[in-house]
Amino acid sequence: MRLRNLFMILLLCMTVGVFGVSCTGDDGAQGPQGEQGLQGEKGDPGEVTEADIPETTGFYDFLESWGVEDGEVGCGDSVLTGTGPLPGPETLKALTPTERTGETATLNALLSAGCSNARFGNVEQTQGNLDLGSDPADNAIIFYKTARSEKSEMSTEDKEATSFDLASRTTTTKDFVEGLLFAELMNNGPSEAFERGLLHSSCGVGETAPPSIRGVWRAAKIVDSVQKYADSVTSGSPAVTETIKVCVRLDAHPGVTKCYVQVTGPDGTVATDDSATIALYDGTDLDEIVSNENINTGAGAGTVTTGFLFDGTADLDDAGNLCHLFGLK
Repeated sequence: MRLRNLFMILLLCMTVGVFGVSCTGDDGAQGPQGEQGLQGEKGDPGEVTEADIPETTGFYDFLESWGVEDGEVGCGDSVLTGTGPLPGPETLKALTPTERTGETATLNALLSAGCSNARFGNVEQTQGNLDLGSDPADNAIIFYKTARSEKSEMSTEDKEATSFDLASRTTTTKDFVEGLLFAELMNNGPSEAFERGLLHSSCGVGETAPPSIRGVWRAAKIVDSVQKYADSVTSGSPAVTETIKVCVRLDAHPGVTKCYVQVTGPDGTVATDDSATIALYDGTDLDEIVSNENINTGAGAGTVTTGFLFDGTADLDDAGNLCHLFGLK
């Protein structure tokens, strides 16, 4: 009985296997294609947002000297919406109205940079609630002082003697002064003034409309004094190098900072090799745009006017070089 049952089970498995193979075989004729099903409903394309629409841009040649490649910007670009860094601490001690009163040669008086190429007009004597004193000269940029550092920042760095040099100590002193910038571009054709007008009309950036230029500035005076030592005894007089940086940030494009840099060597004169430059400032490094060989020549050249920034004496070799902060590509 058991043998019979086993035989029947084996026969059933073989029958199922045969039918399984024949049911899945590919040697039979293919049946006709069935009718195509109904097309499904079209999906929702989703809501179109402002991010899906490309921003319109414009080309402004003058912005090339402010770090904008090809001068092309859109109204949402960082050069128009950001805040460029200024050297030194976040805040300086504000000057009182009495401290700001005085003639050009006094400690806290405004600095007027005369520009010889007639790119600038005469700044009005009164700017808002500020009295600029006597009328500035024609073709001038006005640097009005509003604050300065309370005390100098000082640091030292020691270097041990080597086979090639004596031991030395470098003492670095930093002072800062800041204020407001005023200038009036001459609107005499397809120039920077014209392009600034287009930018202001398209993007509405800046508190004042061109050809007026408004902004903030900060100057840093960095003095490095290097004293050499031989067997712990001073060797010779200290070698002193003075660097002055005058950096500006305009309300028309506040995302970038440009600086004029002047270096006076240990011999007390402004060296001729890359001692004066126009550079962009990113908060740490300076990216040179115009070197000393081009200062005082071509578009933006200034008159040889002495500059007073920090201590009431001449500390800018040529204040007219500040004109190079504008009008250069």
